[in-house]
Amino acid sequence: MRWMFYFIACLFLIVFQTSVLPLLPILSGLYDLLIPLLLYLCIFRTTREAIIALLFLGVVMDNLSGAPAGLYLSAYFVFYVCVIWVASFLNIANKLLIALIVAFGVVLENLFHWFAVYLSGDHAGIFFKILNTAPDQILWAICTGPFIIIGLHSLQDKWDYITSGFFAEKSAEG
Repeated sequence: MRWMFYFIACLFLIVFQTSVLPLLPILSGLYDLLIPLLLYLCIFRTTREAIIALLFLGVVMDNLSGAPAGLYLSAYFVFYVCVIWVASFLNIANKLLIALIVAFGVVLENLFHWFAVYLSGDHAGIFFKILNTAPDQILWAICTGPFIIIGLHSLQDKWDYITSGFFAEKSAEG
């Protein structure tokens, strides 16, 4: 049942990010909300769960965004590898470190976007837009990233509690 939670969380964040956030002018420069979800999966879930969710997120975002094929998948994979590497020698459950890692994810994703724009040959307008929005995105990431991860962890615990009770009742009946 954890997969259902990941699927619902992914779809909720994607729909919220693409449908609701553009309607709110103050949040128009918000970063990719899937970065905290990926960090949550890296910290609190198994490698298998994280990689399968990463593949799902990357493919969905590549298909919805209109970006070059594999851009989000590549950025998410590199972010995952970097987080696992940092986790090998640091305790990344620290909230300050979580904020910095989410900000790093935002910078990394912006670098991937800039590189894709650079390869396409249309450098002028989009490059400056990325430079203008990146500081706002980093600030938003530092301020909201830990709260999103805490919220996801709390929701996952509640989901596990509810679904374990539901399946325990079903198995007792059957």
